[in-house]
Amino acid sequence: MKDQIVTFKPATKVLGNIHHVPVKQWRRWCVTARWTFNNVMLQLFDQTKITHPNYERATLEYWQTIRWNAAWIAADLAQISSKW
Repeated sequence: MKDQIVTFKPATKVLGNIHHVPVKQWRRWCVTARWTFNNVMLQLFDQTKITHPNYERATLEYWQTIRWNAAWIAADLAQISSKW
């Protein structure tokens, strides 16, 4: 049996600016950073997945701020690492 070469193509399409990041910043980020922002925001939608069971739930406004900040930092790091 011959060996088969499998290649993986990186994601070239992103859902778009679904979380309303300021356009100026959205355009500065590469595709990977944009994907990272959207993915972190979606993954952190349910706070019970990452908080302690005995922890009191944060208010929606407070949780949205935590999600936004975490996604922004992750996207900035993805942007920096894509330049290496």
